Amino acid sequence: MKEIESILLSFGAGRQALATGIACETVSGGAINRTIRVTSVGVDWAVRLAGPGDDALLVSRVGERDAQAAAAALGFAPAVVYADPVLGILVSQWLPAANASADLFDSEAGLSRLARRVRELHDSPVPAGLRPIDADSVAREYLSAAGAGSGPVSRRLLQDAVQRSESRRRTERPAFCHNDLHALNVLDGENLWFIDWEYAGCGDPLFELAGIIGYHNLSARQSAALLASYGGVEVAEITPWLMLFDSVHALWLDVANAWHTVPELRRAALIQRLGA
Repeated sequence: MKEIESILLSFGAGRQALATGIACETVSGGAINRTIRVTSVGVDWAVRLAGPGDDALLVSRVGERDAQAAAAALGFAPAVVYADPVLGILVSQWLPAANASADLFDSEAGLSRLARRVRELHDSPVPAGLRPIDADSVAREYLSAAGAGSGPVSRRLLQDAVQRSESRRRTERPAFCHNDLHALNVLDGENLWFIDWEYAGCGDPLFELAGIIGYHNLSARQSAALLASYGGVEVAEITPWLMLFDSVHALWLDVANAWHTVPELRRAALIQRLGA
């Protein structure tokens, strides 16, 4: 509570909320960050407190703030109320929507709905000043940063997978991408909303789509349904991007020391796809 009070004292609307009294509730967060819901008279906010390791994980809190503000203006994200990138603090409007259910990622109807929403994001104008995200560069940075043998997939296998995927891919047009669209980062209400924009930027849409498939262990049928609804992407095109995404995901888990946060079935499938 003292930590939240200190944050709210940093900006005018926060001080006003404190003056009328606040209620705080810890809500589920990611593997590293914490999120506190703060309510008061006319106030309903999500206060995100970043965990350690931003430099190693290649997180830019300035980039996150700018990407979420741009996404909010386009109708894809909650509005930014206040941010202190140096301290890893981001205060956003709380959206009246629940985390997406399993049906969104299991059923063809749900995947079709998600694909159309992601396509809307990718077809949006790329905001001026949005940071570029090159997935190959990210993979190479993680290969340098992560300790060899720190996870269940060997560094040699991961390096080989990155190199093989790079030689087989075509370059897609750059677009406004979230780059971390797993189930906890999708809210489902009157529309689909995306939260946690810390890896967002101007990147490749095929890497984004590969992430959705890889994060949720989509079957060939489910992947085909997702891509058909997205439009303009063949299943064969996505294969090398899947290899790259799985490699980046495994390397991120190494750097973050977060393999334990992955459910057992998803972890086993990821390891198997990487050939470990």
